[in-house]
Amino acid sequence: MQVAASRWNAARVATWCVIAAAAVVAIRNATVYPAVAGYDAREALDYATSLVQDGRLPQATGSYYTPPGFFAVGGVGIELGQRLGLDHPERIGQLANAAAAVGTLLLLLVLVRLLWPGRQVLHLAAIVFFVVCPVVMKSAAMFHPEPLSMLLSTLALVLAAHLLVRSDYRLRVALALGLTLGLAQLVRAWTLWTVGVVLLVLAVAALTRPRDRRPLVAALAVVALVAALVPAPWYAHQLEHYDTAVFGRPHPAEPVWSRRPLGFFVGAGLPQVVTKPYRPWFADRFVPIAYTEAWGDYFGVWRWLPGGDPPSGGTRRELVTMSIVGLPFTLVALAGWLALLGFAVRHPGRSAERQLVALLPLAALAGVVYFATSYPTPDGDTVKGSFMLTAVPAWAACFGFAFDGLRSRFHRFSAAFVGALVLLSLVGVPFLFAASRL
Repeated sequence: MQVAASRWNAARVATWCVIAAAAVVAIRNATVYPAVAGYDAREALDYATSLVQDGRLPQATGSYYTPPGFFAVGGVGIELGQRLGLDHPERIGQLANAAAAVGTLLLLLVLVRLLWPGRQVLHLAAIVFFVVCPVVMKSAAMFHPEPLSMLLSTLALVLAAHLLVRSDYRLRVALALGLTLGLAQLVRAWTLWTVGVVLLVLAVAALTRPRDRRPLVAALAVVALVAALVPAPWYAHQLEHYDTAVFGRPHPAEPVWSRRPLGFFVGAGLPQVVTKPYRPWFADRFVPIAYTEAWGDYFGVWRWLPGGDPPSGGTRRELVTMSIVGLPFTLVALAGWLALLGFAVRHPGRSAERQLVALLPLAALAGVVYFATSYPTPDGDTVKGSFMLTAVPAWAACFGFAFDGLRSRFHRFSAAFVGALVLLSLVGVPFLFAASRL
């Protein structure tokens, strides 16, 4: 009993140490990373500035198809930074994103505690995965909507899990969940898959919990109604000015299924995915681009700038190292995801709340595949790792579930599992620090 309690306390202390360290790194990165180096940086800065200073949305230019939620926050931040006399007033928006990433990390801890109470090693493993995955810290340092959409998406998962785990069907809980889902849609279109997953899981719970069916159906109706009403003005604006309510960008005229060859989705990009994990290699392959963007810097916004020359020797070694580090993390997360997904299919009425983290990666993957197919680009630009950022907390939960399961199943090698996790994490830590110049 004393040994078990000691391990429990050690895992808990380690979890909070990792969170504290991540907060320090995120804040530091936001103060040194050049905002103009981030994804679609110039468009984002122009959108935020014009929205706050002129009170207007961009019309068919820049990121006009993106909801204004983050740009309102970022624009106010720029205004505040200018009044404070900052040399780079956009830093306020970058710090807001750092806070969003740390907030998501805290929400992830709440989520895994709700889904798997008392399993401290699972909680620690999930937190480590989230922090070590480079796409999180990269996005958190930028002036970009993704971290805020991730925060709201994860908050929605926590509220939905609370509703199901605690059987808390009160009106205020349903209203809070619906409002969160609505606000998320006002930040990024990718959060629509979070909306779909939450509504589907609540519907399955209502079908499989006869005793709670009436309050669950009532809560589901409130969530769906509020989640639809909050972003309705934005969708109305898009329909008035563009072809669709969700994503008003023009796309090729041919049918969606003919815009990408089958090889785009089945090629693994080996061995370049490890030996040369950077642009322009495997630009016509979905999986290696998504992988090297999540576990490295394929598009050259973090460690190098794309141009005539490939990354330098030291930078190239960093990219190769992170590609190798990401493999065991990815494989374990996939194992956990498949296990949870299989359980959800076989037993939809049991532990419905865990279906939230089982279905979100699937929905996110389907959404990104559809987007990459609908809007094909020669350089694979529509496969940015940040497009699935909202699913990273769910992937982290899947990783924690699988890691703790493997450690428990092979208890004789428990210390080896933990040691490997620590070693891989330490190897990846240097990559989490943004360079002050690119």
